Amino acid sequence: MFSLSGVVNVISKDVLVWGTFLVFLEAFWAYMDRMLTAGQMRNRGFFRGIPFLPHPACWADLLIFTPLIAYLYGRFGSTWTARESLVCMLIALFICYGMTKMWIEGGLEIPDFATYHHELTLAGWLHTLYFWAAFVAVLLFANTPNVPRTESAILLSIIAVHVTAGTVWPNIYTRRPAFPRSTVATLLPCYALIAATWFYQAHHR
Repeated sequence: MFSLSGVVNVISKDVLVWGTFLVFLEAFWAYMDRMLTAGQMRNRGFFRGIPFLPHPACWADLLIFTPLIAYLYGRFGSTWTARESLVCMLIALFICYGMTKMWIEGGLEIPDFATYHHELTLAGWLHTLYFWAAFVAVLLFANTPNVPRTESAILLSIIAVHVTAGTVWPNIYTRRPAFPRSTVATLLPCYALIAATWFYQAHHR
């Protein structure tokens, strides 16, 4: 049965610690780069942009997504084979490459803690590493059979909310349209993966 006490007991403590450490390391380097707060960005001459602290994806990574990934590894990690892991790592690497190019292009218009002046910051590279590791876990989970219906629905809903908030809120924060073409191009493949995972797991119980 899916329960809160069961979640706490199942969570991989190692993954939780490393994921949390990565997010704090992003914050540290954003601070060092003077991109942690809106005030720091203004002092650097960026009067429009997205610093680390107001970015909902950063808070969601820390408070929601890191525990979720730790749960996925703790709950299903023993069923994932080395071959599956390698394939998912390569797929996630390819996806990260595409996402990084989109982030860099977006940083030309709206600079943020991860990218500006047509390059990734050190915090941006750390965020890419975090995204890659998290996406590997999501891909492995997408190929996991025998997941109870309620558990699958809760986990996929959390992933959907996280992806939506992290993609749409930066547009709202910078007073742009909430769903420009680039945002839709990011969200649709994510929603397709979530839907495919639901149907796959629904037919493999």
